Amino acid sequence: MLFTAIGQLLFGGKIFFSDQNEVHYELANFNDFLSGMCTCWFLLIINNWNIISFNYARIFNTDLVYIFIISFYILVVLFTLNVTIALLIEYIV
Repeated sequence: MLFTAIGQLLFGGKIFFSDQNEVHYELANFNDFLSGMCTCWFLLIINNWNIISFNYARIFNTDLVYIFIISFYILVVLFTLNVTIALLIEYIV
């Protein structure tokens, strides 16, 4: 939820649906909290994160988007998810 709030502050209200794009990943945005949670879920399960990050970098014309997405990946996917699974396995076995 922290990355959703940060994403809303940085990217909120700036990405809209357009029929010109073929991929339609503009629906994965941070315009509201629920869309931000869905976008973070897409990033969590690594569902075409490269397309999402490329579209954000192209729209905002900066590479700082990659820092946001890579930090999300490192902190949430690699660290938190692995620690949670390790603790669950420890208590089950």
